[in-house]
Amino acid sequence: MLDRVSMSSSVETLRVFVVRALASHRVGLLHIDDMQRFSDGNELLKRQAMALVISIANSACCSLLWSGTQDALKVIQTNMESVRRVLRRGAIQIQAPLNGDDRFFSDLVRVFLKHQVVTPHLEPSVALNELLLNMTAGVPGILNSLIVACLESSFINKRPLSPTLIKMVYHEQFVSIKPSIKVLNSLRSQPNQGWDIEIDKVLSKFLRDIRSSED
Repeated sequence: MLDRVSMSSSVETLRVFVVRALASHRVGLLHIDDMQRFSDGNELLKRQAMALVISIANSACCSLLWSGTQDALKVIQTNMESVRRVLRRGAIQIQAPLNGDDRFFSDLVRVFLKHQVVTPHLEPSVALNELLLNMTAGVPGILNSLIVACLESSFINKRPLSPTLIKMVYHEQFVSIKPSIKVLNSLRSQPNQGWDIEIDKVLSKFLRDIRSSED
């Protein structure tokens, strides 16, 4: 849909277009991820970007969900309206999972396993959580990509989901991210407030390297 709007269009034109798109699709929640990216610009651009997002959410009558690293809080604090919204709903900090018993990570794995098609279904376990944790460093986005790839392989090859199949998919399709996972796992074993920030740095470098290789 965005191809209908020229990049040279005014901010107001873009705002109206986005609001109409949200309304027509009846979007009730606007999720702004990687909020720390807003800090890359100067203070004026940061405030303008925040004001634009809030204006879009208000006009479309949808809730706002902010997410990002610890640096995202610094961005949110630059706008009184965003601070008010955060204070009203509260903020949740997700710490790095240290082992397979981590409640958030184990619950996430359990949700993904509900989408199995080929029987018998693989049941949740601490051992399975540990395997997936070491392969993904506990990053939800990487876990999602890995499980989806495994479910696709399971369905296409008519093979039940199993630790063996997961390892096979990981070694075949996720080889390029292994060095980054190794670094993130070493950071994960040293729990601190900067873990999510380090993840952001490592993944950003990984993406830059991928783009450079494509060029």
